Amino acid sequence: MLKTLSLSFALWALEGEGSCCGSNSVKIHPSPPGCSGASCPQGECCQSKGSCGTVTCDSSNSVKKQHAGYCSGASCLPSECCESKGSCGNFTCGSNSVKKQQTPPYCSGASCEQSECCESKGSCGTVTCDSSNSVKKQHAGYCSGASCLPSECCESKGSCGNFTCVSNSVKKQPAGYCSSASCLPSECCESKGCGNFTCDSNFVKIQPAPNKCTGATCLQSECCQSQGGQSQENCDAVTCGSNSVKKQPAPSDCSGATCLESECCQSQGGQSLSAAPAPAQGSGAGGGVSLEAFKPLMLSWVMAKMI
Repeated sequence: MLKTLSLSFALWALEGEGSCCGSNSVKIHPSPPGCSGASCPQGECCQSKGSCGTVTCDSSNSVKKQHAGYCSGASCLPSECCESKGSCGNFTCGSNSVKKQQTPPYCSGASCEQSECCESKGSCGTVTCDSSNSVKKQHAGYCSGASCLPSECCESKGSCGNFTCVSNSVKKQPAGYCSSASCLPSECCESKGCGNFTCDSNFVKIQPAPNKCTGATCLQSECCQSQGGQSQENCDAVTCGSNSVKKQPAPSDCSGATCLESECCQSQGGQSLSAAPAPAQGSGAGGGVSLEAFKPLMLSWVMAKMI
């Protein structure tokens, strides 16, 4: 009888300590001194475990994204549900982005997102250089920071002040900036005019000499005339025969006051013509070539085809 009472008391003691609690519950502390009956029901000895879903972490922490559904006790500890928020200090931005100048003290979660810590690098495509500079022709697509520096996208325009003009041309006044980093002769120079031009032999300077030529350097046809007073022709005044075409490119100046057809024209097959004076435009009936002047050319052309 005594043994039976001792065993019953031991079982009651164990049940009073909550040994019957399930996997999602824990013993009540302090345990009640006794139960209402000979056997302790779970409701008298046990209580449910705490859940992180009801936990609010402080402002410097965030709820764990991955946490156990239940805590170890009826009340959750901060270490069971909360972990420190991430910080942008150790975050590495992508290749075309840089760290924000003003980053938040903490990110929204344990791991920071690119959008929280980084912003896109600047691009030279959106940069306008000031009036004394020009956008670089060759520049990196992205700048080193979110905003581009002038030195990354702009370079000084060229200045005619240091440009050297070729002979027979002089620097324009006033000398200003060019359209890009390198100046072109047409931006900085203009022809001196025919004043310092040297004519070929058998030609003399046109009087009065033109003060300005069409290009940066003067052509002989613009400045000179034959000693007999006839201005030198160029190939624009020459009409090629029916079986010949104008050379491309045609010479800008001829050897004499009158251009030879052989200087300006070639046969349609690409052969040079024999040297003979070219008829001036409008000579003969209908502005064509006289038959007598054309016979030697026809004979030369026929012989060339027979070879």
